[in-house]
Amino acid sequence: MAHLVDRIDWTYVVISKPYIRITSATMEGGGELSGHISIPATFAEGYKTVAFENNVFRDCTKIISVKIPEGIKEIGEGAFAGCTQLNKIEIPASVTNIGYSAFSQCENLATVIFNGNAAPGFDGSMFGGATPQNCTIYVPDGATGWGVDIPGEWNGVKIVYMSQAGGDEGEAILKIQGERLVAVELNGAKEVEIPDYVTSIAAGAFVDCETVERVIIPDSVTNIPFSVFADCGRLWANWYKALAAGGGNSGSGAAAAPGSPDGFVNIIAEVASPAPLAIPSSWADRYSGFAEKFGDDFTAALLKPSGKRDAAGKAMQVWQDFVAGTDPTDETDVFRAGIIFKDDGSPEIFVLPELSADEREKRIYRKFGKVRLNDQDWVQIQDGEEPDYNFFRITVEMK
Repeated sequence: MAHLVDRIDWTYVVISKPYIRITSATMEGGGELSGHISIPATFAEGYKTVAFENNVFRDCTKIISVKIPEGIKEIGEGAFAGCTQLNKIEIPASVTNIGYSAFSQCENLATVIFNGNAAPGFDGSMFGGATPQNCTIYVPDGATGWGVDIPGEWNGVKIVYMSQAGGDEGEAILKIQGERLVAVELNGAKEVEIPDYVTSIAAGAFVDCETVERVIIPDSVTNIPFSVFADCGRLWANWYKALAAGGGNSGSGAAAAPGSPDGFVNIIAEVASPAPLAIPSSWADRYSGFAEKFGDDFTAALLKPSGKRDAAGKAMQVWQDFVAGTDPTDETDVFRAGIIFKDDGSPEIFVLPELSADEREKRIYRKFGKVRLNDQDWVQIQDGEEPDYNFFRITVEMK
């Protein structure tokens, strides 16, 4: 049997109703799986995923991350073998069996989040004798069954509690609850690297971190309160955002001084148009799956959550995709801004998505700047003005 979910064709066999085993998966139209994959917990008619066939994702070299839902009990032999770009995988507590070489030849695997205790029989054979060199397994506080002291090393892989990363002298201590960074203790460190299973940062996480000089934020972080780095006096001149391949995010990123890498840096991109707008229903016709995702009532659909968040972490509505020019059916397509440093060191700001000249003409883009995050007001940057600021804000609205 086959079923299309999130533009992926999943094929499965029924073990015994309502339980199924996934046997294959391809992108809609037959393409190779790529990017960030979330495996469905359920399918039509109430079928529930409990296992993967052996080798089901073998040699899918474009997969970056995988999230396995609660309820799956078994990961087959060689399931992810040869996924050379796989960087992160999240495994639920329900998994009790991981087959031999399930993650062999995954040399870029850096993060394994295991949300439960180790089941009997868990051992290093899941890596097929080729343990990833820079991999860390994150487990819940008090997790049992691993057979080693935590933090420590398990079959050649670093294993730590989710609630605390770091700890050595000169290495920052991060207090993490679930996927949320809640506090940072510098412990003599000048640099903080946030693990790529973190998805949000608490507003007070960097209080008393005046001396931090660099923060590396993974692409998994989609909610960064604007004032979170207000007390980090040295940070604005010397930090950057690490982007995962094909990544980007709809929140604020990191400040960069001239000479820093180009990319999506500390520019807050916001949709400023007031709602409601007069939006033609023909707009929805551009996107296959619009009605399936948001319903046939176009007016009601415009006010539904889009699944995206703005720079302040506030849930956005579908109509805001019209203003931004983004695809409402694709939660990864967000309005964002970036910066390029020219040869003379001055910054040049650009916005994405890149719209046609006609579409851009229908919108107003405004640029604002600050020297420091805790400056009281944003200063609007006029066209042609050289933006001598360290933090930027871009807004878009319809004319």
